[in-house]
Amino acid sequence: MGLKAVFVIAVTTTRMIFPGVPATTDAYKSTTPITAPAAKAVTMELYSASSAERDSTASVAVPEGLKTASPVKMSIDSTDLTPDTVAADAARAAATSFTSKSYWGSAETVPPGQPKVTPAGTVPQPTEAAKSPVPALAALPSASFAYWPTGNTRSVSGKVPRAEGTYTLTTSFTGGTTVTLEKEQGFLHSVELAGLRHKNDFAKPIKITWSPVANALAYVVTADGGTKDVTITWTSSSNPDAVAGVQTRPFTKEEVASNIEKGIFLSEKTTTCIIPAGIFAGTDSAFLTVTAIGTDKIQETDGIQTRVIVRSIVSAPLAGASYKPAAGMEDKPEEGK
Repeated sequence: MGLKAVFVIAVTTTRMIFPGVPATTDAYKSTTPITAPAAKAVTMELYSASSAERDSTASVAVPEGLKTASPVKMSIDSTDLTPDTVAADAARAAATSFTSKSYWGSAETVPPGQPKVTPAGTVPQPTEAAKSPVPALAALPSASFAYWPTGNTRSVSGKVPRAEGTYTLTTSFTGGTTVTLEKEQGFLHSVELAGLRHKNDFAKPIKITWSPVANALAYVVTADGGTKDVTITWTSSSNPDAVAGVQTRPFTKEEVASNIEKGIFLSEKTTTCIIPAGIFAGTDSAFLTVTAIGTDKIQETDGIQTRVIVRSIVSAPLAGASYKPAAGMEDKPEEGK
């Protein structure tokens, strides 16, 4: 018997960095860059095999530490979520009009056999997903969908929200469940990048360095760029297919350890990787993302699977951004240059 619902709680810390730009419009004549604060958010989604009627309700009683009114009311959408429409939308998205080139692995130069080139209009076959060494999760039910926060509400308020505590889901159409987030499911600290440059020479290897994130179990680094005709992706992983959705699916501690051993994830002790020379040469833009993976949780009770996803994500442009660094914050010449 399939799951009647999947309840997803995402505990996310995010930052966007523009090298050389202070967090405020007035640097107060300081020569020290001002660090932009990280954004912390809890979001919740409910995928149900039961159709929701017009007067259906869904709410979640949340911990006091989240610093928002409790219970929170989820918005419900029960239209256009049949398996057929989901599959059709996925096929249309996959059949892109761009040629794509994908690279993988941390190295000074591009390894033999790369890139993997996917011509425009190609639709991935189901057998490709089966090659991934990451165990598949149960398919998401699709008769109805509920979510929080909505467009006119905030995920969290206050300067120091805490995600730990008990969450109790109550609905009028698919039952309910209760899950407790322990300390290890709390917000991760922000990923702090070190030595990131405003302009990068893509003809040379690009070293990406970050500070360790307390309680992170692993890391994945990706970069995306391209031109008007070609999209280019790179990942630190040994298997680019295996890290697809790393920000949106949970992993057990055993899966994380296995993925580190296989080179799919970088270990919690790793604080640097290298984008091979030449990958993004001639591109219009390139964008970097470093994802720290926390301690996720998967629970099945009352016929509902709860997935708790803990991530810290930092993003920054590597090229193509039109901004200019503040005075005194420009890239300094590299040693020996």
